[in-house]
Amino acid sequence: MSLLFSIGEGIRGMGKARLAMTLSVSSMILTLLLLGSYLIFALNLNQWITDLREKVEIEVFMEPEARQTSIAQVKQALEKQPEIETVQYVSKADAAKRFEEEFGQNIYDILESNPLPPSFIVQLKEPYRSSKKIMELAAGWKNLPEVDEVVYQKMLLAALENYIRWIQLGAVAAGLFITIISISLIYNTIRLTVYARKDMIYIMRLVGATERFIKRPFLVEGLIQGLIAAVFASLIVFYGVKIVKTFIYPYITMDNRIYVGMLLFAVGIGFVSAGLSVRKYLRIV
Repeated sequence: MSLLFSIGEGIRGMGKARLAMTLSVSSMILTLLLLGSYLIFALNLNQWITDLREKVEIEVFMEPEARQTSIAQVKQALEKQPEIETVQYVSKADAAKRFEEEFGQNIYDILESNPLPPSFIVQLKEPYRSSKKIMELAAGWKNLPEVDEVVYQKMLLAALENYIRWIQLGAVAAGLFITIISISLIYNTIRLTVYARKDMIYIMRLVGATERFIKRPFLVEGLIQGLIAAVFASLIVFYGVKIVKTFIYPYITMDNRIYVGMLLFAVGIGFVSAGLSVRKYLRIV
């Protein structure tokens, strides 16, 4: 019975302090939009980094006159390695076709024979696409039968990792800053709703109501305000992403877990902030 009373009182309390409630919900919506925008940025940044890493190919060149038995051994050895995602064999004839596609000339129009070696184009699985890991693998592949050279974009990968490290550090710092500002803003705004009803807290305290009983309506308010703010913010983010995808950047990625995160964040902060604010006034009275 007391729980139902707390829920009803919390809902009625929102109607009594409409201005404070509106300010609280509005600040929560603004905060959630900032947080949601950051999460979308972080998600797409991570996807962009993953796409760049996927484009880094490693080419294992065989000797120009490598025997078919050696080629088969190398192919088998590469395919057995757990770090490797795909292995594509490029024969001498395939290499000649690639040369013509890239340079617009047939290799036989330039030379009497085809000097291009057979090779393997290797792509690693996502956890192993670092320059350090590629260097370790390449050193081992050079010892395989009739392997002449292992080539990959070493300088590009090193530069990419360096820039990615700074970008990720900046993104984490921005995320922490937004989170701290968000919590502070929501907490201080919810304090306004509690302050607007400090007289009620004082009266309930005088008639002997327990701290738990007094807190419950405010906790209900915090939960409801968080829920309302999360719904509005999620709708704005949903249609905002849709507009960006349609008119600005069609490759933008969205994950439904962001909406869940916004909801949990808003409800959690609303609940905790309301509890802390009421506790402050309970100590005063």
